[in-house]
Amino acid sequence: MNDVETGRTDDATLEPLRSVHTTSFPELLAQLGASVLVTTYQAGKLVLLRNDGGVLNTHFRNLVKPMGLAVEGGRLAVGCSVDIWEFHNVPAVCRQLDESPDYPTSAARHDACFLPRRSHCTGDVQIHEMTWVDDELVFVNTAFSCLAKRSDANSFEPIWRPRLFSTWPPAITATSMV
Repeated sequence: MNDVETGRTDDATLEPLRSVHTTSFPELLAQLGASVLVTTYQAGKLVLLRNDGGVLNTHFRNLVKPMGLAVEGGRLAVGCSVDIWEFHNVPAVCRQLDESPDYPTSAARHDACFLPRRSHCTGDVQIHEMTWVDDELVFVNTAFSCLAKRSDANSFEPIWRPRLFSTWPPAITATSMV
């Protein structure tokens, strides 16, 4: 990906990300056998928080205004400014990471490695919440006040909207959403 796709700017112009956590947070993650994913559209980051031998380890990935997030099985979807990125777990890469000198401790073993596999252009629909329903990604399309799914023919396909919004604005129809 280039800087336009990732939303990166000159690092000298960005404020450094700062965070704090309770001392028990890494232990809690270890007990649960879990990691936590966080999106922050203000900083343009997807943040992975995980326990690494009793210490909180963080990984940051640059994306353009990430907001919505959905994880199911070996898939991770992130709703961004004008698109949805889909990542798939590629277990074979875990072994390569574990053997890398960048990860010298045995506590830093990787159980998953999500790589980008698909990007779908939605336009600026302000995706917030997302979930997988019957193998289909469904997301809150805030700009059009509806629930929607990805569409090969259009930017998205509305699948539900509140009765309060019984019609689309005159300039917008389901067939013009490209």
